Amino acid sequence: MEEEGRFGWVGVLVVAFCLVVVAQALVLFFLTDQFVSGKAVTGTARFCINRPPVIVVPCAGSVYQESEFSCVAYGTDPENGSVGNFSSQFVSDQVLFEVSSTGLINFTPNATQVGNHTITVRGLDNSTCVNAMGAVNFSFEVIDVNDPPYLVRPVPNVTMVGGITFSAYFLNDYFDDYENDPLTYAASAVSGLSVSVLPSSEVQFVHALCQGDDLSYPVVFTATDPGLLSADSNLVVVSVQCSDPPRQSSSGGGGGGGGNSTSTETIPITHVEPFEVTFDFGRAVYPCSPQ
Repeated sequence: MEEEGRFGWVGVLVVAFCLVVVAQALVLFFLTDQFVSGKAVTGTARFCINRPPVIVVPCAGSVYQESEFSCVAYGTDPENGSVGNFSSQFVSDQVLFEVSSTGLINFTPNATQVGNHTITVRGLDNSTCVNAMGAVNFSFEVIDVNDPPYLVRPVPNVTMVGGITFSAYFLNDYFDDYENDPLTYAASAVSGLSVSVLPSSEVQFVHALCQGDDLSYPVVFTATDPGLLSADSNLVVVSVQCSDPPRQSSSGGGGGGGGNSTSTETIPITHVEPFEVTFDFGRAVYPCSPQ
């Protein structure tokens, strides 16, 4: 009996609910007839039921510098539709590559791209709904590989005077290293010219005092990083200016009918050893002894 009473009350509630719905419909009809009397209202209500695609980037999380990095992004659609028309945008400032419309990622990082990067990869399903796009952030690291130092610009030639120490320049102004490693320097061995590279990278040339024609020496500098990778400079030419040798004096005369005359001159000698003095007056040689 209790169960029959319970079901009876449920039936009453259902009937009451239906009556309320009918009453609301009648009121709505009355209001519409009052305010839109004699007018027909037509329209199309369109509902777009779609869930965005899920984008997957199956790439490795790291890649070594100067190594190829390649993979293909793809998408899955909850409604089993197709996913394509991929695009990308780097979250970090540096743009390393662009994802193709088919999802292909392919690039080879260089020394300037070492570090961590994040890129947003997007894909579209084949629906026309506003939520047809799916996106995912993909992060990866470009791992550093030691690079050799390199010559930034040619090391200039040098002109100096014999008999002095000449400070030319600093090699740090002409060599650099991608990893900013400290560099050590050496110079090729050159006979007759001393070349020193100080810890500060300052280059000093030393040449003995010389007479006669100017001299020149070829020099090559080498920069080496802690990983023992190195780079050479261009060929540097060091020119040494020498002083003029002492000149010999000569004289000749002629008079009357012409002819050469020879004269002698007494020169006090204070040297302790015998020697010869050549007087160029007629090319005569006179032995002299200490007085």
